[in-house]
Amino acid sequence: MAIAADDTSTGAQAPRPAASSASGAGVPPARLEDVIDEPLTELTRRLVETEGVTGTLADILDSAVVAVPCGWAAAAVMDEVRDRPARLSAATDASLAVLTAQIAAAAGASPGILAFRSGEVVHCPDLSCEARFADYSAEMLAHTEVLSVLSLPLHLRGETLGVLTLYAATPGAFDEGAIQRATELADLAAVAVDASLAAERADHLSRALGNSRDIGLAIGVLVERYKMTPEQAFRELSEASQNSNRKLVELARDLAETGEFAPRLHP
Repeated sequence: MAIAADDTSTGAQAPRPAASSASGAGVPPARLEDVIDEPLTELTRRLVETEGVTGTLADILDSAVVAVPCGWAAAAVMDEVRDRPARLSAATDASLAVLTAQIAAAAGASPGILAFRSGEVVHCPDLSCEARFADYSAEMLAHTEVLSVLSLPLHLRGETLGVLTLYAATPGAFDEGAIQRATELADLAAVAVDASLAAERADHLSRALGNSRDIGLAIGVLVERYKMTPEQAFRELSEASQNSNRKLVELARDLAETGEFAPRLHP
């Protein structure tokens, strides 16, 4: 991933993270595996095995705050930018997440929006000198303690699944090593989020297939017992569901299990 940012306070291009970096005396380690308490393979496995997308995102943020490090972090899985936190999102500070989402949407441009749309890392070393996101920066400076922002796309197989954004209260908080660690964490996060999304899709499909089976069995019972067509049987179930304020699949399951269907509306 390239760093899509210029250091507007100096005019110099933001540092590109090295593929690997050995830490020297007094230099913070550049690699994620040098600062976390578990091997990368174990971290990846733990993230993938965390139940649910929001749980996975929360684990990622906990790791980011310590390993990058940063003051606050937020992440979202989304297919478009909104003026509020995405349904599948997490943040270390919920009120800050709501505020930054509103500021970004009102400004129409922000590090997170650019990272999501471009698929590239966006680094803002100092919002007080940031020219690319003038409206966003002004509002962030007026209403939050944030001075540095680093946004990274959750990118996998040519698709951007969402964005990880890190915030700090000091300018220049994200040096080359921090950007490298954040990039590695975002890559792991993309794999973990993709696995969580796949698991949720499989669960939804399993439930849908189970529901379809129950409804099909119930229709079969009505067709056999009342000599009606499948279309008529489905209509009977639908009307009974509406009149009883019960879900269609619940009525169908009861009928399939007991063979009883008291609320026949059209004899």
